[in-house]
Amino acid sequence: MKQIYNNNPFIFALRISKKQWKLMLASVGCIILATLSSSILPYVMKKIVDIITYTTEEARDLENLWWFITAYLGLYLFSFLFLWIKEVINTDVRAKMGHDMRTTLHKHIAKHSNAYFSKHYSGALANKINTADSSVHIVFQVGNAFLPIGIKLTTTLVLAAITNIGLALIMAGWILVFLPINIHLLKRIKTLSRHHAATKSSFTGEVVDVISNINLVKIFSKEQQELKRIVQKSNERKETGVALYSYKATITLINNILKFILIAVIFFTSIMFWKKGLITVGDIVMFLALGEVLQSSIAHITATIDNFFDQYGQLEEGLGTLLKPHDIVDKKYAKPLKVTLGDIHFSDISFLYNTQQIFSHLHLHIPSKQKIGIVGRSGAGKTTLIKLLLRLYELEDGKITIDEQNIARITQKSLRANISTVTQDSQLFNRSIFDNISYGLSVTRKEVEAASITAHAHEFITQMPQQYNTRVGERGVMLSGGQKQRITIARAILKNSPILVLDEATSALDSESEVFIQDALKKLMRDRTVIAVAHRLSTLMTMDRIIVLDKGGVIEDGNHKTLLKQKGVYAAMWKKQSGGYLKE
Repeated sequence: MKQIYNNNPFIFALRISKKQWKLMLASVGCIILATLSSSILPYVMKKIVDIITYTTEEARDLENLWWFITAYLGLYLFSFLFLWIKEVINTDVRAKMGHDMRTTLHKHIAKHSNAYFSKHYSGALANKINTADSSVHIVFQVGNAFLPIGIKLTTTLVLAAITNIGLALIMAGWILVFLPINIHLLKRIKTLSRHHAATKSSFTGEVVDVISNINLVKIFSKEQQELKRIVQKSNERKETGVALYSYKATITLINNILKFILIAVIFFTSIMFWKKGLITVGDIVMFLALGEVLQSSIAHITATIDNFFDQYGQLEEGLGTLLKPHDIVDKKYAKPLKVTLGDIHFSDISFLYNTQQIFSHLHLHIPSKQKIGIVGRSGAGKTTLIKLLLRLYELEDGKITIDEQNIARITQKSLRANISTVTQDSQLFNRSIFDNISYGLSVTRKEVEAASITAHAHEFITQMPQQYNTRVGERGVMLSGGQKQRITIARAILKNSPILVLDEATSALDSESEVFIQDALKKLMRDRTVIAVAHRLSTLMTMDRIIVLDKGGVIEDGNHKTLLKQKGVYAAMWKKQSGGYLKE
């Protein structure tokens, strides 16, 4: 997908709406017809009143009276009929635009790097997408508000000028005073809306973060402390909301005063002109109606500009975060990865994370189908090395190759398709067990069951009321740690990738679960290149090699027995363990 770098809200809205240009054109046509029909109504009413108020029967043109009454009713009917058609069209367009906007934003943020997601609350990102969904329709404001208002103002001034130039000039003068005042006042709405949207997203992110970690909050009895954080964020949201809506209320008051002045001036001036015989009773009725049209149109303009700036500010704040350029992108000439052996080279790689040097000119070769374990102190870069292999982070220097193919020059999709991962934090969707095991794969029920049997998951799955159709809850909360891990292993078995990554796959499991999982992993590791990160060193004893990371590079390399004989860092780690688990 083409990257979106221009996060200007209006340009983004136009980009989203361009697929619907035919429907939008039809909507504009309905708006023009409806507005013209309603704009002529005051003039037709003037004719009706003039005929009725003639002093003699002979002066009254009753034939034309019925014609004008019919015209008035017909124009009124056409007006709301075209408005109804416009709303039907717009409902369809808005729904389609909302769908296109949500999918476009999701496609874009899904391609952001891990570094991006580590900087933003997931709840805040979701809130920004929802806000953008409700605000993307600003493009409609041009066609649905400014266009009909422009037509109404034009017809109002033309009809007024034809009837009495003096009253027409009063109306025009009022417009010239009203609009500049409102444009000046409304400019601040965008800034206030942007600040309010930011505090809303921050509040939502904080709430989601607390709810996601509610067990931790309860265990440490930190409900009151977290409540204080929520109250603080809520107060920030309240303060920006009060500032925004108080300012809007002030603008409304000023506009109501200006509208009162207009109607009062038109009313008294019309009466004065009527007394002098310059206008008829019908003219007075028309001017009062035109004054009402004028002030309602101008009020609609200010409300539209208010809403426009409000939505613009919210959309600008959201898109500023969501549509940032991707850190990691496929090269134009990127090709799919073709793995025949599974030979991996980390060649002179260097990597910084938040200014901290994690790796400095690291070299590591993992021959095809070799099984290596990676150990080291906390912060040595064990998991980071895995993320660099998956290209979840970009190297500062050096290169990583798989079968002599630089991963920076191959597609990310093909790279990750050739690597299966089993991590300590088994990542599951709130979907069925079948959906979680078959995630990203086109497989049959029999294949899923076969993989589950190999992973020792079939037994507990079949004991559940809905078996493979059982929903696992958010992040798999309905399953135990061992059950989630076996689901993940079954997924990796089905994926059948030539390279396997195990990141703390057996840590923090009970003994019974570990027996099942170790057996499942043993089957999974056959005939593959395996990289296993572990604190529990006993799980790495059978590995072909064990790599010790520290100070940005490899400080020890050998099998379990060799490293113990060297009496170096690995041997010291082994001695410090209790039950084969590394004390950090």
